[in-house]
Amino acid sequence: IATSDISWATRIIELHAPSGIELIHRLLNVRKSYRSLIRRCQETHHIEKSYDPRAVNILHDLHREQAGRETRPQTTWDLMSAWVQSGHAYLCTAFNSAGICDGAIYVYAYKDHEYYGHAATRIKDINHALIWKAISTSTAQTFEAGWQSHARDKKGQAIEFFRRGFGGTNQPFIVSRFFTHETF
Repeated sequence: IATSDISWATRIIELHAPSGIELIHRLLNVRKSYRSLIRRCQETHHIEKSYDPRAVNILHDLHREQAGRETRPQTTWDLMSAWVQSGHAYLCTAFNSAGICDGAIYVYAYKDHEYYGHAATRIKDINHALIWKAISTSTAQTFEAGWQSHARDKKGQAIEFFRRGFGGTNQPFIVSRFFTHETF
């Protein structure tokens, strides 16, 4: 049996108790161009953190609209809703003045850590404010924005660049794969 190590990293943002000073520090770690996008969205949308499992239906509708089709089985959405119901996840949503949701993100939690899990948006640049809402209201020790250093195409590289804009550091981890002579 041969092994192969594949080193990847995930983007971790260290968080502390959200005091006024700490929130300012968190915002200063956000890329400067993101701060104006966040403020602009806050001026035009009501952004809220929701522990209501029905909000998963909003995310599902946005996801289907953005993808142009159904891409996940209903079981996935049911499980996401159950996690919100049990307090292991929440959503951040952005509603415009007409009461239409223009974006939503799904964040799940384990112990003192939160993980950015999924997003769907109707308009450009709203995701910045949604992620900021999650980061700025979090009481967790860390917020994981997602994998880094493994993108192989332009879209993946753009997503990694976007995630780096919220501060934090890349934390490496190693995945070992085992190969037998039959699978080479």
